[in-house]
Amino acid sequence: MEKLRSTNPLDYDILIRRRGEHDYAAYCPQLAYMVKGSSHEEVEERMRQYIQQWIEQLQREESASAQQVRSAEEQWTTEGGAPGSSNAS
Repeated sequence: MEKLRSTNPLDYDILIRRRGEHDYAAYCPQLAYMVKGSSHEEVEERMRQYIQQWIEQLQREESASAQQVRSAEEQWTTEGGAPGSSNAS
């Protein structure tokens, strides 16, 4: 299963399960990721942090990709147009 690539934190589900008095697990199906801890609050917070880190990584990737496109566009315009076009005056 491919991981979700949304930058909206509301698109990610957090499922929390209590397995004992002090044994909790949180799972995010969109990221196929699970954390364990000793309280509901702990696993929820850890999962929210993981989701936020995932979103920040996606934003860095998108920013780097956009920068590459801008660089290519700048190179294209400074070289005189699209490949294969003639700029004969």
